[in-house]
Amino acid sequence: MTLAACSPSPEDALANFCDAQDDLLTSIGAISDLSLGSPADDVVAVRDDISGAWNDYVSAADELAEVQIAGVQSAYQGFLDAVDAIPDGASIGEAIQLSIEAADVFLAQVREVRSSVSCG
Repeated sequence: MTLAACSPSPEDALANFCDAQDDLLTSIGAISDLSLGSPADDVVAVRDDISGAWNDYVSAADELAEVQIAGVQSAYQGFLDAVDAIPDGASIGEAIQLSIEAADVFLAQVREVRSSVSCG
């Protein structure tokens, strides 16, 4: 007996996407919680949280034909590249600044997609 893969209904797919999008926005926003007193590893931890939320976002977007996330994908890669390029000897202030700059571009792209989808 073979089981066919079940696709969510359009309403469920939209709800899943909106939830994943909210989680991604929250994860990106966590960068603003970093401070000069934060350990350098906190920047990497935030990046890892964003990566997990990103995977859920992409999976949810795959369920919606009308969602185009190419710009978000590019901004996400730019964010990862910026965080990965932080020099080992960088101060926490430098690491936070570089991360925030990349996250702002990423966040703008996510919000642009959000404005095109009715999450209510």
